[in-house]
Amino acid sequence: MSDEKRASQLAQGLWGACAGVFACVLSYWSAVARLREAWGVETFPPGSAAYWWCWALPLVVLAAVGAVVFGLWRRARAAVAGFVVACALTGIVMCGFGYSVDSMPYYM
Repeated sequence: MSDEKRASQLAQGLWGACAGVFACVLSYWSAVARLREAWGVETFPPGSAAYWWCWALPLVVLAAVGAVVFGLWRRARAAVAGFVVACALTGIVMCGFGYSVDSMPYYM
């Protein structure tokens, strides 16, 4: 593989990762809030199965769609991989932060 092609793939991956973080920050909490509202899940006390599904479902959908796009769109694999990995990791961090906020009444 030539150096130009490797640099191009790295740039695509980095742009995909930046887009993934940006997309997750803008949409993940609103998706979780809408799922909670639709399913009638309370934020306190946290820890029920429905509570965790509200946090996990957007990430599961992201991984499924990302796997399909990664398999079909060969020229954009680096960007898709960067997007999915960055968005999933950002979502996991946001999930942990959200859980700590939801469980805060236990500690007060």
